[in-house]
Order: sequence, then structure tokens, then C-alpha cells
Amino acid sequence: IWMTDRDSLSAEGDAIRRLADEYAEREVTVRWYRDPRYTWSGRIDRIEGTLDEVLRTINFIVRVDDPDPARTHGQKTSLIPGMFCEVEIEGPRLEQALVIPRQAMREGNTVHLVRDRRLVAREIVPRLYSDEEVVVEKGLTVGEELILTDIPGAIPGMIVEPID
Repeated sequence: IWMTDRDSLSAEGDAIRRLADEYAEREVTVRWYRDPRYTWSGRIDRIEGTLDEVLRTINFIVRVDDPDPARTHGQKTSLIPGMFCEVEIEGPRLEQALVIPRQAMREGNTVHLVRDRRLVAREIVPRLYSDEEVVVEKGLTVGEELILTDIPGAIPGMIVEPID
């Protein structure tokens, strides 16, 4: 799980407790990296109590009650310790959130918008990050024109010409 900048290291304990409450016992799907057709069901067992300061991530410990063979095309494979897998976790439902490309993010949780052919810088409240997307909790509304590319030397109020 990627932590947002607003979950600063000074608030690390509170953020971890909030995540532990939100994700406790949540169901997950474990998928073998080598062949994603092999899957196992599990649950979040616990969250490690520290935030990785470099990656801004928290480790979840997943419990798989039945690691016995998953069957795919007549072959079976058991889940064993050290096996490299992906884990799919369904996050909390956010009613008013928008998802934007991560490339649209600027420094300081800011995005650039176009309003009346002028650049507008706006601070947003991101909730979650992935490698390619950001879930925005507050600060954007449906229908606003979001600038996806970086504009070197961008200044709020400058005239911009959107392209399709």
C-alpha cells in the first residue's frame, strides 16, 4: 500500500492504525507471478508496524488457510514459502473519488488544470497511489480539464492551448 504525503512520518502510528482497522481480515487473492492462472484465497492477517521511509509503503502479512495445490489445466502447484506472488486487495469504496493518471501529478500534491484557456494549479488530496494511477479524494470534479503532460516553466494564469 502506498502512503500519501499527507500521512507524514510524524503521523505514522495513526496512519498504520487506521490502515490496520480498514483492512483487518479483508479477503485477498494471491496469484503466482510465474503463472497468474494459479490463485489462492486468503485474508490480511496483520500489518507490519513500520513505514518504509524510502518507498512510503507498509507491508501486509497475508494468511492463506489452504496453500494446497491450485489446479490449472490438469497441473497442480502448492503455495510454498518464498514463492514470488502478487496479492490483490480490494480497497475501501470511496464514493466521491476520481482516478487520474499518475503522470498528471505535480510537486506538492498539485495538478494543473485548464480553465478559460489558462493554466490553473490546484492542490488535491490523494488517497492512494499505484504505479500508474492516483485516487483523488478531494480537489477535483468531473468534467474539469486536467493537463497530463509536464509543462516546463508552467505559471498559473499562463495561456494554454489544449490538444486532443
